[in-house]
Amino acid sequence: MSAFAALKNNPFGESIFNTNDNNSKNTSQDEDDEDDEEVVQYVANTSDEGEEDDDDDNDEEQVGNNFLPFEISAPDDTSLSSTPAPIVNFRITQSNFAPNETNIKFSNNHVIIILNPSEYILISGQCNLKVIEGAIKINQCHYLTSGNNKSYNIIALQSQSLPIISHYTPEEGQPSSASIIQLENSFSGIENISQIDPAFKNLIFGQANFETSLFKNYSFDIVLTETSENSGGGYGFDINSYWINELNLLKSNNDPTPKIIMIIGNKNTGKSTFCKSLINELLLANNNRPISYLEIDPGQSEYSTPYALSLSEIVDVQFGLVALPQNTNIVKSCVEHYYGFTSAVNAPTRYVKIIEKLFDHYQTKFGQRNHLIINTPGWVKGYGKELLNQITKIINPNKLILLSNNLNQQYPDNINILQDLTYQSLSILPGIYQLSKYSAPQIRNINKLLYFHQNNSTSKLRFNFNNHLLDFSPLKISYACFNSPNNPGIYSTTILNHNIDNEFSHRDLCSLIEVSIYGIYAIKYNKDSNLDDDISVCGKDGNSPFYLNPDDFNNLLSNNNDKTIISSKFIGLIMVHSINNIQHYMNIYAPDKVINRLQKIISKNQPSNYNYKLMMVKGEGDIPNCEILYPNFINKKIEYLKSIKKKKKKSIDTGEKIDLKLPYISFETKSKIGGIWKVRKNIKRRGHRQGN
Repeated sequence: MSAFAALKNNPFGESIFNTNDNNSKNTSQDEDDEDDEEVVQYVANTSDEGEEDDDDDNDEEQVGNNFLPFEISAPDDTSLSSTPAPIVNFRITQSNFAPNETNIKFSNNHVIIILNPSEYILISGQCNLKVIEGAIKINQCHYLTSGNNKSYNIIALQSQSLPIISHYTPEEGQPSSASIIQLENSFSGIENISQIDPAFKNLIFGQANFETSLFKNYSFDIVLTETSENSGGGYGFDINSYWINELNLLKSNNDPTPKIIMIIGNKNTGKSTFCKSLINELLLANNNRPISYLEIDPGQSEYSTPYALSLSEIVDVQFGLVALPQNTNIVKSCVEHYYGFTSAVNAPTRYVKIIEKLFDHYQTKFGQRNHLIINTPGWVKGYGKELLNQITKIINPNKLILLSNNLNQQYPDNINILQDLTYQSLSILPGIYQLSKYSAPQIRNINKLLYFHQNNSTSKLRFNFNNHLLDFSPLKISYACFNSPNNPGIYSTTILNHNIDNEFSHRDLCSLIEVSIYGIYAIKYNKDSNLDDDISVCGKDGNSPFYLNPDDFNNLLSNNNDKTIISSKFIGLIMVHSINNIQHYMNIYAPDKVINRLQKIISKNQPSNYNYKLMMVKGEGDIPNCEILYPNFINKKIEYLKSIKKKKKKSIDTGEKIDLKLPYISFETKSKIGGIWKVRKNIKRRGHRQGN
């Protein structure tokens, strides 16, 4: 039996590790909240002083301290409240495995662990898992045996729930034998991400005392001591019985006809987690049948390039983070379109058109053989609901799965979400309300850093976080302008939602383009036709790049049936460092794979039947601060200021120091008038909340 088998008989999905102490704590906490209701307070280390708030979370308010209601029940009187009272769910914070001389063996590159019945381990970090003998279950759901001698990659970061590996006996009544597993080192380079951004120093292991751990020489750690929010430790991935039953039902369907399964729900209900669990279960049940995955949540994507929507063909399981979706061992093929924003509200028409293109591609290429799993954004109210109506009409899923805090279909919130949606069958499952320790903007920064710090395929490490991007010289790529219209590099630039009129000064265009992340499209057109006659680019200033307004750019991409345009393809992302408007080139940074694609396309721009145009497009395009605030520049500026201060005090010549003029950064000390200068944001009294 699994260490978590008792969960199957638990009607509300509560963990078997729950204790009565939690109920008493909840009761006392509720009493304290009532006492504090009329008190106006400012609490240190709250959101007033925390990370930047995510604009995507405006539709709903987060309740509690990093958790939301977990117990599922239909209220007796739904007219009183649209949301049940929050119930704290016990969390798995450590392994119940106690290492000793008989159940663990250390080697230079791996560790052998013997799990006895009812034992489980909570793992963080990176490793390759192999079942040597017996059977195990991962997250109480994924059944692995020693029969196939296969190795499974695990990337368990503190930004997500940590995998739980437990002993498992396949059948009741059978003698319980130990399960033997091997955890092998798997250094990918992610472990060095804190060298680029210190905010992620606990991203891998999450423990301040990891240097004293038994596993300090390995790429992974087994959580043996209890962790907490304050210690920086993560929590185990505890799946409830409703999810397990639904996953078993979906994977046991022997109908060869491909099914389209769409997962919807509010933010932080576990949609991405359910999608990955379903993908893994379907692949483990039949590894000869790939799974198509349509990711249309631009704010929380793993299989997609940042700012893009994608359709991936997944051929192998991956536990934890999908750190490099372009890995052909996991993702066989991937079609992407640059969207440009982290929310559908910024460009809804463009958003829906991209989804239509990706779904058409699925129907054409994979519709006859692959199941399709669709992960949707958590915006299910207001205009987000209208977009969801359009998406379901386009796709008409065979199965719609709603993750909710109430399983009653007549529950008011469920009625509002499901109204006017198009689907063939419905399942309502409890959401897993466990928020990440990292905010949504931080997770997006992690994805950007992983993208731009990819190593080439020949490197031993998949990521290089030992160096900042500015440690290396940028790549120069030419651009077309009025004075150099035939340059083979970037043909035009587009900024979404930003049309340029006749009053715009094109001399300011370079400042608008610099220090941003752009998507690159390759437009393949007929050489015999004149593309310049079909599109209208702006560029009165002879040295500024040509500018193509967003409407013209969108029309160009959708004009594939025209004889002029043959095809268009999203190449990837680049980071524009600066522009030399005298010699007409841009300084850019990009992953090696994107640079190789650009060089290949530019080399094809030779006299032939067809030709290519490279076009840049940007939506938000924010560069992570850790890449802009280059430590070497900051340190030199500080050294200069110290030398000036020292020279004034001692009246001696300290030698010549270079004064770097860093834009947007001030080193001057502000006078403390009335206290320390510290900005407070989102100050809200309890009485200002809705419903009070």
